[in-house]
Amino acid sequence: MTDPILLDIAGAVAARSTPALVELVSRKFDKDPYQRTVLSAANNQEPATVRRLAGQLAAAEYEDEEFGRQLRAEWSTLRTQTRTTTNMVRGTVFGSVIQAGDVSGSITIGDNNAIALGDNNNIGARRRGIDNPRSTS
Repeated sequence: MTDPILLDIAGAVAARSTPALVELVSRKFDKDPYQRTVLSAANNQEPATVRRLAGQLAAAEYEDEEFGRQLRAEWSTLRTQTRTTTNMVRGTVFGSVIQAGDVSGSITIGDNNAIALGDNNNIGARRRGIDNPRSTS
């Protein structure tokens, strides 16, 4: 299983939402034709290509500890400075997907069987009446 942090980094690089990370990974992968191909293919942001990119990031980290330190330090810095959210959906989705960054308060979507987010400062998703015993529905 690929490190979830590397999946997040790969998603951000694929979305080109973090220029510093894109530059760091591009410089590293520029030396290897396969890695260049994987990086280029990830631009479509399909889950399989992002996972493949995360796998190549893991391999690059393993082979070059300094690159791994730089990659994670840059990710940590970006996460601290920008406070952005990169949402990714992994796996097959049947129905709708709702993505959000920081949620403060409650969000209710739909009718009595809706998903409730942020109930009592506990960010999560529950189906009312099934997973939320405090529900009145």
